[in-house]
Amino acid sequence: SGYGSSDLNPMFPQAFSLSQQGEGDPWPQQRIYGDFYREPVECVTRGVTLPGPSLGVHAADPSADGFKDFVPGDYYRDQDDVFKGVTIAPSFPTGLGDFDWGLHSSKGVDSQYEIGTGPISFSANAERFHQSDRPPAVPTDSFFKFEVTTLHVTCQEPHSIGNQLLDFLGCKVVSSVEKVNRKKFAIKADVFVDSVMCTLKIRTYSQGKNMYAIEFQRRSGDCVTFNNAYQQALKVLKVHFQMVSNGKEEPLGAHPPGQQLRQSSEAEISPLLDMASIPGLQAESATALADMAQDSLVAASLCTASAFKEFKKLLEADNNDVAYPTARMLSMLALCPEAAPHFVEQGFLPIMIEKVRSKATNVLVQRQLSQVLSSAAHRCAGMLGETDRFLVRQELTAAMEDMGNTSDICQNLKEALSSLRYQLAAGGAGWH
Repeated sequence: SGYGSSDLNPMFPQAFSLSQQGEGDPWPQQRIYGDFYREPVECVTRGVTLPGPSLGVHAADPSADGFKDFVPGDYYRDQDDVFKGVTIAPSFPTGLGDFDWGLHSSKGVDSQYEIGTGPISFSANAERFHQSDRPPAVPTDSFFKFEVTTLHVTCQEPHSIGNQLLDFLGCKVVSSVEKVNRKKFAIKADVFVDSVMCTLKIRTYSQGKNMYAIEFQRRSGDCVTFNNAYQQALKVLKVHFQMVSNGKEEPLGAHPPGQQLRQSSEAEISPLLDMASIPGLQAESATALADMAQDSLVAASLCTASAFKEFKKLLEADNNDVAYPTARMLSMLALCPEAAPHFVEQGFLPIMIEKVRSKATNVLVQRQLSQVLSSAAHRCAGMLGETDRFLVRQELTAAMEDMGNTSDICQNLKEALSSLRYQLAAGGAGWH
């Protein structure tokens, strides 16, 4: 017919077609409602080119080439290479799991995280900026604009800006530096206020004549946490560099309200436990439960078999915005005598040791879980069977070898191992 695969077919009833067109109409045949793609050509081929090897490889391993730079919620991520994309249906088998946009409400700032409390974050292993490193010039694109959270400073040696930012992330806030790009003069980090996470990126641009712009960008997570981190960075940078006014008012600081501890009812806790089974809501669940657990009365009410069953699902998550608040919550529950039987019966000790040993676990999470092990070991040792006690001791010893003898994580593991040995020498008679 010369009109492709959209010609009328006997299976389509006449009632669903339009009337015949005029003699000079380019569509002389009847058209069918819903036939959106009918074209006057013989063969129409539509498709999209997927990068890299076959899809089967990527479905099994999202980190393989082609999908390695895909990060959920990271809308504005700069990439060295540009990939063109296509909208994929939710049912498409990417193997990337559910998205978690990381937007949570913030409850408060823990006093131990205030400025001047010493190194409580982990950027010591992050790459440092060298004296030869220079920030890129401000883009000349007419559409480029700095974020409102941009600081302008003067400095003789720009590499000191990058290193001061790394020191800030390492000592003044609870954070984990994920990436340092010396070429782009950029730092990407996960920052926590209480248990609420924000992923931010800090980029430095040269404006000429020893003037530099330091741009803070929120990539995902809580906006109040981001603003809190920005305000703290502003205070620190003012001490080390001369600030240049750009004629705009600095955004006001928004600090989370102080935490109001109170007894939570079962009606408030139950929905949070239900959310722990839903991957997309786990971060919100873990954050709220971690805040509640700061109250010793609430922490004791969370020490039930059904609650620990849900906590186990949170503990198995790998995302920082789930894993860190979960570890923080468990560190409070470990102080409750009521929690010890559940740590033992549901096998929490081996799981926590395994996560501490795993190289995929964020250092912030490793540290928190090692503290949980240190606190829980002396309460749980008397409840462990002989075989379980031997296995836990063996795994703790292996974890210490992996961590190295100088780390604070290793010190917490040593304390846990000492508690097990003490209980073994005492005949495993109860708690102390």
